[in-house]
Amino acid sequence: MVFSLMFCAVQAGMISGLEIGMIGAWQRGLWVLGATIMLLFVPRVPMPTPLKRGLVSISAASFMIYITHVIPIHVFKHWLGIDFPVAIIAISVSIGMITYFGTVNLKRHLHKRVAPDEAEVTRSA
Repeated sequence: MVFSLMFCAVQAGMISGLEIGMIGAWQRGLWVLGATIMLLFVPRVPMPTPLKRGLVSISAASFMIYITHVIPIHVFKHWLGIDFPVAIIAISVSIGMITYFGTVNLKRHLHKRVAPDEAEVTRSA
């Protein structure tokens, strides 16, 4: 608990603009501090089931989103000259989710092809 509070204090101090050259960043520091406190002290946030399913899908695909998000940003901003952040973010998340679910399905398909007997043995046991 003490470490959590120290972490919040250090984060708030570093991100809120106490660093040299960070003018006007205190709002971001407050958001980060609030999010950190919520992650640490709020066990669950109630939400509707459809929203929960969507957020779980996005969080499952977060690594692929992180890996692939640079591609649409580079293509739209630098090659096509389009600077519409909402569309670029939506396309980046979509490409990351398509990549994630594609790799999951490919892995499942390859596992069935390579080891079909193991799947039968585990089902019958």
